Amino acid sequence: MAPTSEALSNNGQPTEADLLNLHKDDLSAQSLDLKDHHVSASLGLFIIHNVVRRNLLACFENAQQVNASNIGAFGTYVNYTMFVLEDQLDATDTIWFPTFAKYNSRFGQQIAAHKALKPKIQELKLLLHPRKSL
Repeated sequence: MAPTSEALSNNGQPTEADLLNLHKDDLSAQSLDLKDHHVSASLGLFIIHNVVRRNLLACFENAQQVNASNIGAFGTYVNYTMFVLEDQLDATDTIWFPTFAKYNSRFGQQIAAHKALKPKIQELKLLLHPRKSL
C-alpha cells in the first residue's frame, strides 16, 4: 500500500504515522520496506493477529458440527485459541498500541474496543470449564 502524496513527509518519504497505517490485507514482501524498523518490529504482531483471526473463524465454522466424538479435540482447539487471543490482546494493549497511539489515535480506540472483548472471553472460558475459577 503506497501512501498518498498528502501522507508523505516533506522529503517524499512516509512518516512514522504512515508506516503504522498498514492494512492487513495488503501485507506482502513487495509492498513493505523490511529494512524499516517500525515495519519489521510490527510483522510479528500482524502474523499473530492473522493466526488468531483464522482460529476464531475455524471455531465459529465448526461449532455446529461438534458432537460427543469430537468435543474433546474441539475444546482443546478453542482453549488454544482463547489462550493466544488473550495473550495477543494483552501484548497489543500494554506494549504495542500505547506506543503506536503516539503517532495515530486509532490505536487508542483499539485498546478501548479490546476492553469490551475481555469479559466475553472470560464467559466463553467459563462455558468451556465451568468448575475452574478463572
